[in-house]
Amino acid sequence: MHLYLASARILIAPLKKTAKKKRCNLVRTAACSSARLLAARRVAALCDQTSVCAITATINKQAGGR
Repeated sequence: MHLYLASARILIAPLKKTAKKKRCNLVRTAACSSARLLAARRVAALCDQTSVCAITATINKQAGGR
């Protein structure tokens, strides 16, 4: 009986670790995507406040036209 419990623990331990890793990856992915959204919003707010985006768009068009 004791051997059975020991072998069950050995098999379950790696499963618990992978579950924890997956959960951490999900949290990390969610954090990254929310950070990207915040960065995009900041850029959009800056573009609304200044004409940097218009200048950048003009430069990009000129560079693409070459």
